[in-house]
Parts: sequence; C-alpha cells; structure tokens
Amino acid sequence: MRIPLHFKLAASYLLVVGLVLVPTAVYLQTSLRKGQRHAVRVELQGELRDLTARLDAAPADQLGARIDILCGALPLRMTVVDPGGRVICDSRYANLRNHGDRDEIRQAFADAEGFALRPSATTGEMTLYVARRFPSHGQSRGVIRLSRPVSAVDAASVQVAMVVRQTSAIALTVAALLSLLAAMVASRPLRHMAQAARSFSEGDFAAEIPAPSDDEIGEVAQALEHLASQLRGKLLASGADRSTLFALMDELPVGLILYGADRTPTRINGLARRLLGLRPHDEQARGAELPELPGCREAVDRVMDDGFTREVSLAPPWLQGSPRRARWLAAYAPDGQRCPALVILDAGAAGELAASRAMIARCAEVLRDVASRSDPATVAAHAGELGRAAEALLPVGPPTHEGVEVLAIGTLLRAAQEALSKRLAAEGTRLDASGADYTLAVVEVDGRARRAVEALLSWAIEARAGAPTVRVRVAAADGAARVIVRGSTEVASPGAELTGWLGPIGGAVGERVNEDQVERWVSLALA
Repeated sequence: MRIPLHFKLAASYLLVVGLVLVPTAVYLQTSLRKGQRHAVRVELQGELRDLTARLDAAPADQLGARIDILCGALPLRMTVVDPGGRVICDSRYANLRNHGDRDEIRQAFADAEGFALRPSATTGEMTLYVARRFPSHGQSRGVIRLSRPVSAVDAASVQVAMVVRQTSAIALTVAALLSLLAAMVASRPLRHMAQAARSFSEGDFAAEIPAPSDDEIGEVAQALEHLASQLRGKLLASGADRSTLFALMDELPVGLILYGADRTPTRINGLARRLLGLRPHDEQARGAELPELPGCREAVDRVMDDGFTREVSLAPPWLQGSPRRARWLAAYAPDGQRCPALVILDAGAAGELAASRAMIARCAEVLRDVASRSDPATVAAHAGELGRAAEALLPVGPPTHEGVEVLAIGTLLRAAQEALSKRLAAEGTRLDASGADYTLAVVEVDGRARRAVEALLSWAIEARAGAPTVRVRVAAADGAARVIVRGSTEVASPGAELTGWLGPIGGAVGERVNEDQVERWVSLALA
C-alpha cells in the first residue's frame, strides 16, 4: 500500500514528539513518587523521635499506660514491640502475632532505626514502615513502629501523572495537526513536480513547474525544468529527422516495409504499396501476413537469429500468382532490439508504367466522352475530372532537408483559411474550427502539409451541400494529427493528389462513408 509523503513526514514528527514526551512523563511520575515517599519517611522519622523521647522519659511502672495513651491518640498506625518481638500495642489491630521477624523491627533493634517498603502481612497492602528503638541508648525496652499505606502516599503522584498524561495528549494532538500541516506544505512542491514529470512523459511539456526555492527542492525544480527544455529540443529535432527519414524511404527505388519486434508493420513506403497492391484499409492486415507466407517464415526466423539477409520469392495470395523478388533483412529499433524489414526489389518500374497507362487510358476515355457531349455543365464536370487525373500523373518532387520545419496545426489552418478567404466571402461560407487543438505541432516539408489542408478545406466548401458553415475538427491519434471535415458523397475526393503530397512526409489520406455523407481527413505526422 502506497503511503503519501506528507503522512510519512507527519509520522516522523510525531515520533520525535512522542520520544520526548513519553520518557518525560514517566520520569516526572517516578521522580514525584520517590520524592513523596521520601518526604513521608522523613515525616514518620520525626514523629518517631518525639514518641521515643516521651517513652524514654516515662518511669518503668508507667510505660505501659503511656504506650496505651499514645496508641489511642495517634492518628497513624502505631505498633509497639517488646525485645522478644511480642506486640505490646497496635493502634489498629489486636491479637497480632510476633513481629520479631519483620525487617524494620530487626534493623531497629540492631541499628536503633529501621525502614522497610513491603506488603503488609496483616492487610496485604504495599506499606511504608519506619521503626525506632527506645530508649536510643542503653538496654532496649522495645521498638516503636509507624506505618502508612503507599496508596495514600502515591495519591498525589497519581493526580500529577493524570495531569501530565492529559497535557501530553493535548500536546500530541496539537503536534499531530501542526506536523501534518507542515508536512503537506513541505511536500506540495514535490507533488507538483511529480505531476509535471508525468505530463512530460505524456508529451505535454507545457506543464507548470513550481517556482524554484532556495533549497534542495528548488534545485530539483530547476533540474526538472532544464530536463523539459532539453527534451523539447531533442524531440523537435527527432521529429524533423524522422520525417526526413520517412520522406527518403518513400523516394527509394525499391519497396520497403519496416516491422516491429511483434512482426506487425510499422512503416510502408509508397512503392511497396503499389508493388504489393496494398490499400489504406487493409495494408496493416496484409502487411502482417507477409512474414507468415510460405518460404518467408523460415527466412524471417533465420534473419532474426543471425542478422544475415535472406532473398525470397514473395507471392501474396491477393496478387494472383504474380511473385515479387524480395529480401528479408535485419533492422534495429531505437531500443536496440532486432526487427525484420522487407525489401521488394522488382516490378517497380513495371507497376508505375501500368498505373500510368491505366490513367492515360482513363483520360482518353474522358476526352471521348467530353467530345460527345454538348451540355456545358457536364463538359465542365468531366474537364475537372480530367484535370485531377492529369495532376495524379504529374510527379511530386522529393522533399528537401532545408524545407523541413515544425508548425502548429493552428498555423496551417489559418494559412489555408487566408488562401480561401475570397472564395469563402463570395459563397457566404465560413470555417468553424473552434473545437480544434491549435497547439498540436506537426511536421511541414516544402509547404506540402499546408497545400494538403488547403485542398481538403476546398473540397469541404464545395461538398458542404448548401450549409453556411464548414466545421473542421482536429484529433491526435497514432502519432499523427488528423484534420477532419464532412461533405456530400457527390463531390469527388482529391485523395490521389493529397496522397502524392503527403506520402513522402509521413502523412496520409483517409475517409469514412456514412449514407450520403463522407468524413474525410488528412493525417500529418506529429513533431
């Protein structure tokens, strides 16, 4: 069970207070008891000196009568014992047995005075006894003994002990409250720093760190703030490097699929998608099937075992018997763990040529259809489709390292809105992005992200179906920021064009159709 720090600190304070109060209370009670018993002993010894002086002065024939008078008049218990130990007189009890074996009696006969603290043989109570021989000098005529129960002597010390205990209880209660308050004040900056550290681990580097104080906690706060600053810089640099790496992967003349240690795809470049016929909705599932194909499982196991490259003939069932020459090789994750990677070596140029031929054939078909129509609206619509097909054929240049930058998603939205301002004003439409997280930082390369967002919003304006407002949402998922809009399914999507822009910089295009509405988005790599 986790115990909060302020409770531990409060417990330590209370332990210190208890270690001081408890011994002090015990010492006071013990010292008071000893002092009171000593005072009673001194008092009884004074009384005995007076009594023995009276008995010393008594004639022999009047000794018994004077003893009887003293026993009857004295408020204390008084016992007189003759030299043989026989009880001559006792002020409280009669017919007592011989007291010659009592410690205080024997000491008095031997040394003139005796003292004992013991349970009474008569009453069973702890009793303080003081005895004195008479006469003090010469032949002994007997011993006088005075006694008082300890319970009566200790009554005052018990009262004082109760006061001490009550005072200690009050002191401990006050100490508990003050120590808990002090512990909470002392541990509050640490709780704030722990929360800030958790926020850093989740990627939120704007978390508030307590103002540094002039002590060790202040040094920890300064170190944590410095750590956050360093992490921000390194993550920005890492995001830019990662985007550049992904862009270079898409420009490779071979298909490439990177896998994780669990043999699921983590990155697929554009050529691999074309060579293997992968689509956004099935590329993860089909990519995970490749290491399990006949001839691939053993190759992957051996690559993972020794790190040497293995060449295989890749024949996915969805390609209907068109094998691809490929190689399995070992790559390494950031944590140093060995992971498989697949390189598809051939059919790249043939695949691109086939796609281009199909697109040219489609353009020719559209041209023939346009030539056969006289309706201007239909001709305009077909011309727009032809233009989009032609744009898909145009090559998009590779990203440049100098063009890589990190921008807030709000900056891209504002730039796109500014570019479309004239069109929005002419059509009486406005963009509503009030719910968007403008602080998300994404990777921009050569203005491609901005153009993709602008093209998506342009489509949303055209497909708004007469609505006065185009609503824009932004969501972060799987290391990417999605700019999401909705529109009518009757307006064609600029998907092919956007894929060509975003693929080399780690972005993507997606859509989800719901009856007559379609939700489309562009994904931009988070920095």
